[in-house]
Amino acid sequence: MCICLDSPGVPDAAEYRESTGPVFPGSETILLVEDETDVRKLTRDILTQQGYNVLECASGQEALDCCANYRGPIHLVLMDVVMPGMTGTQLEETLRQRYPAIKFLFMTGYAEEEVVHHGRVDPVVTLLHKPFTPRTLTQKVRQVIDDHT
Repeated sequence: MCICLDSPGVPDAAEYRESTGPVFPGSETILLVEDETDVRKLTRDILTQQGYNVLECASGQEALDCCANYRGPIHLVLMDVVMPGMTGTQLEETLRQRYPAIKFLFMTGYAEEEVVHHGRVDPVVTLLHKPFTPRTLTQKVRQVIDDHT
């Protein structure tokens, strides 16, 4: 099952096998910042089913407010690159200054070349391309959280 709310049809066999494969659970806190309601809720549901504590925000400003008010550690910010008001990269710059231990994972529906070459995201950050499967989502989240560099 791909997280792609605007593409009709049945998943092909390879996509089905990937979506039913093992997932990557955790217990960390993830700040999810996504302006598209359906994508945000589906992503939240997948992550909470795997044991993650998800703080859900629809905008960059909402995310800043959430971080300021949340009393526990936030291990990962999972955010869309392109959002109205404040872009993902602007949010990352602000959060990185205030909370240097937080890790970041960007989601995008754009081609990687377009995102990187138009200055939206540094080429060394981790990108998760939409649409994605629950397995791909949880694998990338686990990979970024566990990266000790």
